[in-house]
Amino acid sequence: MPDNALMKKTKYLLELRESNFSGGIREKDLSHADLSMADFHGMQFVDVNFEGATLENLNLYDCQLINCSFKNARLNRVIARKTKIFKCVFENADMSQGDFGESVFYKSRFEGSDMHLCKMSNSKWTGCSLNRVNALGTDLSSSFMSGVEIYSSELRNTNFDKASIMSSKILDSSLEYASFNQSVIYETKIESCKTDGMLLFETKTDLNTDDLKYARVLDIVKI
Repeated sequence: MPDNALMKKTKYLLELRESNFSGGIREKDLSHADLSMADFHGMQFVDVNFEGATLENLNLYDCQLINCSFKNARLNRVIARKTKIFKCVFENADMSQGDFGESVFYKSRFEGSDMHLCKMSNSKWTGCSLNRVNALGTDLSSSFMSGVEIYSSELRNTNFDKASIMSSKILDSSLEYASFNQSVIYETKIESCKTDGMLLFETKTDLNTDDLKYARVLDIVKI
């Protein structure tokens, strides 16, 4: 039988969902709460503080997260497909192995976040800032990025295949063996980055590929 702590947690989560579901959860302090394994499918969170919370394996499928703080939160293996993330802060958040496929990120900030091995294919990013993030091996294939700024980040083996990257910056980051095959890169700066083994096959771009030292370039289409 489940112990008393687990029973209390389950009861709390059920009451939280039942009492807030119709209008979503607004202006609530959930800092340092343990919400792992909870099911919040389809809910809206506005001005909610998740600072230091344990959110492992949390179900946020098709949710809306608006102006929420995830500072120092643990989001390992979170399910957040088709979720809209507006003006949220992920500072030192552990998001590793999370599923954010087909999600929308708008003017959100990622600072020192661990995003390695995340699933983010077909996601849309607008006006976001990523500084010192670890996105090693993350899948960003077929994603769309506009006005995104990435600084001092780990992007080795990251998959950008068939992505569209517009009016963005990738600076002082590791792009070793990252793949941009059949992607579109336009009005974007890639500067002071490690590009050994970076793949650009049938990529459409206005970049000067001569500046991408040791990158593997084939059949580039200049735009």
